[in-house]
Amino acid sequence: MLPLLAVMDVIGVRAFFCAADWALLRWWLLAGLAGTAALVLAPLAPVGVWVGLHIVRRIHSRWFYGLLYAGMAITGLKLVGDSWLA
Repeated sequence: MLPLLAVMDVIGVRAFFCAADWALLRWWLLAGLAGTAALVLAPLAPVGVWVGLHIVRRIHSRWFYGLLYAGMAITGLKLVGDSWLA
């Protein structure tokens, strides 16, 4: 269990980044960086969080971190490959 001060720090950091993202949303829209697909799929983010929480609670942490690291490795290899082909 985290001490209350640590919990308040986490909440404060999350609130800061949430406010910063909302402040930048206008500029993202004007610059064309937030496309229609992103705006349509954004309401589904809480569903993804809910599914992720249930997966984390059901599988062993060793399997979870193994899948996480494998996904990051695949993503990294794809980015490196894309940069070489560009």
